[in-house]
Amino acid sequence: MTSKERVLSVLAHQMPDKVPWGEWAIDFDTVEKIIGHQTYYRAKARSALAFWDGRRDEVVQSWKEDGIDFFRKMDNFDIINVAAMASSIAPPGDFQFEKPKKIDDNTWEFLDGTVYKLSEVTADVTKIYDPHIGKKQYTPADFDGEPDIEPPDDSCFEVVDAFIEEFGGNRFIMGPSGAEVGIFLLGGSFDEGGGGFSHGLMQFLDNPETVKAAIPKSECRSRFSPVVSMMADNFFNSIK
Repeated sequence: MTSKERVLSVLAHQMPDKVPWGEWAIDFDTVEKIIGHQTYYRAKARSALAFWDGRRDEVVQSWKEDGIDFFRKMDNFDIINVAAMASSIAPPGDFQFEKPKKIDDNTWEFLDGTVYKLSEVTADVTKIYDPHIGKKQYTPADFDGEPDIEPPDDSCFEVVDAFIEEFGGNRFIMGPSGAEVGIFLLGGSFDEGGGGFSHGLMQFLDNPETVKAAIPKSECRSRFSPVVSMMADNFFNSIK
């Protein structure tokens, strides 16, 4: 029984030859021990800093080559996730990143005043100050109508396409799904300069009617996102 057959049998409520195994994500420090060299794969801070320096292609190539190398070596994984951060969906090839001002060795400030700091504990770059929090007061009317969804550039899927080509024949490829309500609801995503996690959660208490209006639109946006549609098409093609 192949890895894919093993997972599909479970989804069909049938007994596989053994329990299929997969992980949501394997971080760079573990990956490096397996492949034997430094990588951008699942190295969130390292990848972010390289993006800011304009080295997008270098990062994405590492995600592809090192990720594939890792899962070739770890052939006991039945499930491969191509939805985790810093390892899958990539920025467009022509995207121009703003290079923030470096305040100290671990802190950066963008032109709009947003400040990010490197955490040595999580090996990630985290927003620690957002001047936009609370500036936008949402109402239910903000969520009328259908969501505007722009199709992403094909270059966003370089890594995903490479993984499906390499492993789609015998491994179970897991991608993003719809019906997700973002944790930054009514606070805006990081990319949009929103309020972040705590501000978004407080809206459930302070602005419940707007939250009720926002959730269906958030679900619709994620369900019909071109990223989700692309992943679904590739998934169904890979299991034929």
